Amino acid sequence: MKNNINNENNGEILMAWDEPPKNEGDKDPWGNPRKKPNNNDGPPDFDEFLKGLGKLFGGGGSNGSGGGKNDNPDFGKSLALVLSLAIVVFTGFVFAKGFYKVDEREQAVVLRLGKFHSIANAGLNYAIPFFDTVDVVDFQTIESIKIAKSILTKEGNVISVEVEVQYQRSGVKEWVLNVQSPEQLLQLLTESAQRHVVGDTVMDDLMTGRRAEFAFQVKSRLQEDLQKYQTGVNIYQVNVLDVGPPPKVKDSYADVLRAREERVKLKNDAQRYRSRIIPEAQGAATQQLQEALAYKNRIVEEAKGDAARFESLYEQYALAPAVTRERLYLETVEQIYSESNKVIISAKEGNNMMVLPIDQLIKNNQK
Repeated sequence: MKNNINNENNGEILMAWDEPPKNEGDKDPWGNPRKKPNNNDGPPDFDEFLKGLGKLFGGGGSNGSGGGKNDNPDFGKSLALVLSLAIVVFTGFVFAKGFYKVDEREQAVVLRLGKFHSIANAGLNYAIPFFDTVDVVDFQTIESIKIAKSILTKEGNVISVEVEVQYQRSGVKEWVLNVQSPEQLLQLLTESAQRHVVGDTVMDDLMTGRRAEFAFQVKSRLQEDLQKYQTGVNIYQVNVLDVGPPPKVKDSYADVLRAREERVKLKNDAQRYRSRIIPEAQGAATQQLQEALAYKNRIVEEAKGDAARFESLYEQYALAPAVTRERLYLETVEQIYSESNKVIISAKEGNNMMVLPIDQLIKNNQK
């Protein structure tokens, strides 16, 4: 009999797993709600998803006091509203984030999925978030870099050269896309141009006044290299800030420069003396030559005059020889006595003669 009861009980228990108890068709043997079959075999209903979220955040299921159940039907709707608002706010934030402003001195290069798309000008522009990348470039401001290097000159000397390169971004697309680091490339090309120009120049030329020519050559070569690489950079100006020997030999080189300056000073003094004395000597020589020519002309003319006078006297002498001889005698005596400092006076009667020292009388009168 006992076995029959057990068998019957076992049968009832087995039937409890397969058949729902009376008045409890929606519950399993432990009192929990029985899952409804899903004829479509699709994803769970959205309401069930919201209920699951409610249970996850403590809105349903067992509570701390032991088994209470949240039967509030508005909870799922409230949670759906919150999620919808969150999605709207997030979408609005992402959409607003795509606006950007470009100033008057700037242009923007827009990349879409990593490829060039367009160039944005000044004003308010829009880029698609997560798809577009915007790189704003100032293409009007003139910027500068300074580079100081010790370089070998043409004759093998070491010289320190510091230059300032002023540049401007002329092509924003080339600046952004063609070179990974335009500033670094500009620095390297500047150093290369410096070494090339200094290597073809003598140290004295750089130290004594060819800086402007050096700066022009560096600028020309640097601009040519930048155009070759298509960097979108325009060189505005190259200035030579300092040219000198390395710091270790600066004092010794200063002594050399002082000696050179002294040599230049002495050379200039000699040049000034030469410039002064040669014209003076040439002037004196010209004056003496002119005086000699004048003397020559005077003597020749006097000789011609004497010859003409002699010929004239000879003609007169031929006409009256006695009178002419007397006249010539008197003129000769007159000329001789005019140059004498003594006067001889003879009396017509008697043999007494008086000699007057005219020169002594003149000196006594002057005292």
